[in-house]
Amino acid sequence: MYSQLRPTGASLVTSDVCRLAATVALRAIWRGTHRGTGRSLRQRGLAFLRVENGRLAERWSAYSDLDS
Repeated sequence: MYSQLRPTGASLVTSDVCRLAATVALRAIWRGTHRGTGRSLRQRGLAFLRVENGRLAERWSAYSDLDS
């Protein structure tokens, strides 16, 4: 679904961020426009990111639509 969001219309608002060693957990709301349909999207989700040598090494995420 992320690849369907237009970069110019996408935004991310984080509500909680927590870091433990090389892993960051965040809770956020994503907003954007679907490339195929042009409809606005709002999704709430969680993401866990692991950083290694200053680069993103792994990402896990789960989200749900808020406007369905």
